[in-house]
Amino acid sequence: MTFVGIDVSKARLDVAALAPTGEIQREAFENTVQGHADLVAWLASFPSCRVALEATGTYHHCLTSVLQDKGVYVSVLNPAQVSYFVKSQHRRNKTDKADALWLAVYAKERQPDATLELNLSRQGLARDWYPVQRYYPPQEPFRSSRGRAHTRQGCCLAKTTCCCARRGEERPRGRARAGDEKHQ
Repeated sequence: MTFVGIDVSKARLDVAALAPTGEIQREAFENTVQGHADLVAWLASFPSCRVALEATGTYHHCLTSVLQDKGVYVSVLNPAQVSYFVKSQHRRNKTDKADALWLAVYAKERQPDATLELNLSRQGLARDWYPVQRYYPPQEPFRSSRGRAHTRQGCCLAKTTCCCARRGEERPRGRARAGDEKHQ
């Protein structure tokens, strides 16, 4: 079985194939639709292969979908796991070609499971049903070194003259707060 590592970047796919005999083949493809088609054609030259690539934001999504549609065994890996694996081998070379080879070596030694098919519509539904809850801590006033009461946003709470106006800044927008009558 041939193990293939793909280092995905915005514009380019660096690929290294590790054959059962230990032979290494390297190729580079563009991260475009045509480049993906060329990669699939190149992978077809191997009787059986497993592809490993790192999750790289959004750059790997299209490639993963194309490979899964063609029936290729694809594992999308956590970059931290691969990084620790490489460090455990006492290697420090950090280039795209080296990363592709190390992804292939990782796939050969660890044999990660195939990644489930990406279903972007389901991921979108999940984001709609379970929105991210942001935590905003309450803004308590604090005293500056001159004894003035301020909030963490930098506007005054209880002063006769607004410090924002004295600095030439525009008054912060938003709802009025207690003791903020001078801004009304």
